[in-house]
Amino acid sequence: MRHFSLIGEVRARSGGYVAFGCWLLLVCSSGGAAGRIAGAGAVASTPRALGTRGVGGAGGSGGAGRVSATGGASGNEGGGGAGQKGSRGGSAARIDRVFVIMEENHPWSSFASLPFVSSILPVAARAANYTSPGTHPSLLNYLDLEAGSPVGVRDDADPNSHQILTPAHLSNLLERAGISWTSWQESIADGLCPLTSNGQYAAKHNAFVYFADSTGNLNVHDPYCVAHNRSLDITTAAGDFAIALGNDTIAKYNFITPNLCNDAHDCDPSVADAWLGKIVPMISSSHTCTRHTCAIFIIADESGEGWGDAPVICLALSPNAKAGYVNQVHYTHYSLLRTVEEIFGVTPLLGNAATSPNMGDLFRTFP
Repeated sequence: MRHFSLIGEVRARSGGYVAFGCWLLLVCSSGGAAGRIAGAGAVASTPRALGTRGVGGAGGSGGAGRVSATGGASGNEGGGGAGQKGSRGGSAARIDRVFVIMEENHPWSSFASLPFVSSILPVAARAANYTSPGTHPSLLNYLDLEAGSPVGVRDDADPNSHQILTPAHLSNLLERAGISWTSWQESIADGLCPLTSNGQYAAKHNAFVYFADSTGNLNVHDPYCVAHNRSLDITTAAGDFAIALGNDTIAKYNFITPNLCNDAHDCDPSVADAWLGKIVPMISSSHTCTRHTCAIFIIADESGEGWGDAPVICLALSPNAKAGYVNQVHYTHYSLLRTVEEIFGVTPLLGNAATSPNMGDLFRTFP
């Protein structure tokens, strides 16, 4: 695996910096690092293109030397054709830890000039035509990302109105393949399967609890559901999320849902931007992401009422990404589902993911 740090001039509202290990950041919003790759502790004053370095042998890592800020392909070079796999490079480590962060209800224009998001644009690859597949309301978009379709659901009701029986969904494929997964939900209580919306938690933003095989047939005390739906608290280093990152015990696939304020559903997008400016550095500078090739996907469900299915924020940052690159390929949640399936090598491609392009064009190497 590769082992290096990217210390980027990615300023959140706090004015801090964000450090990236060997990882991919994909920022997408269905409604919407900077810096220099160097040894740990180096900080660049201006955003630079991402470089690469060699990979150690099996079980090893690359040397501890500095990685050039200008090494590797430029932002407008390399990669496969639109929606196809990018080229494979000999020094590229395969992604083995994925984090999907879901925001809400705003088009790209709502995020484009916000402090955290705008600060990563110079070194990000952007998908300028990423949209919802046109499935509304909110829950259907989350189901798209888990099953490749809304599986017959047409509203936002809680799971007791929609017990989905099919085993054909992503978390089940991962489980069967021995790939660990967790749904991290802000504003839920640990110890119970979160089947009911309450306060700042909306079950409609947690697709996993709609599948009967994930909840013991809607059992609030189901051990499998409890173990895979965890409370997210990024305000303390004593929270389960921070501890798992620090101990390198976090799952391989992590779906992260902020509460109804921090996901910009009920609050201004600037609140979501500030929240992202906290959680992204928490992940990217973690012990986990210095040991593994991490990927972060930050998306949102749809562009919001009055915007139709307008393009939304979709940025990619990675040692394998094309820094400063913008494409016009039409991607949807089905494309992201296909991309995650291909990263982990699970089959079959689910629902509409089978006929949707992957997002390999954003990267010099994929998966």
